[in-house]
Amino acid sequence: MRPLRPGKYRHIVWVQKKENTRNPDGEWITEWVDFKKKFADKNPLKTEDYFKAKASNAITTTVWKMRYDSSIVGDMRIVEKDKSGNVKQSYEIVGGPLDREGLNRELEIITEAVVP
Repeated sequence: MRPLRPGKYRHIVWVQKKENTRNPDGEWITEWVDFKKKFADKNPLKTEDYFKAKASNAITTTVWKMRYDSSIVGDMRIVEKDKSGNVKQSYEIVGGPLDREGLNRELEIITEAVVP
């Protein structure tokens, strides 16, 4: 078994999940809320450009690696925030988290982000 190097997890990310909450008017709405703060390794894979109605966008595929956590599932998303806590970029999880080695040590999560 190879050792786990925690120094490679240098990106601070938040895993968010959808929850039903009440807005100030008392109505129930579904919104993203912070679930866990994690340290992760970020590996951008590719970018696909597409044009739609004279607006160009790019889909960026990124692979995240983080310590194993069984509570992270496929219907969540990963968010990078800036120093003031504003969302810098959000990444939708494609499929589900993978435990490649099967040792419950590290998760590999494939995500996609639409970059305007």
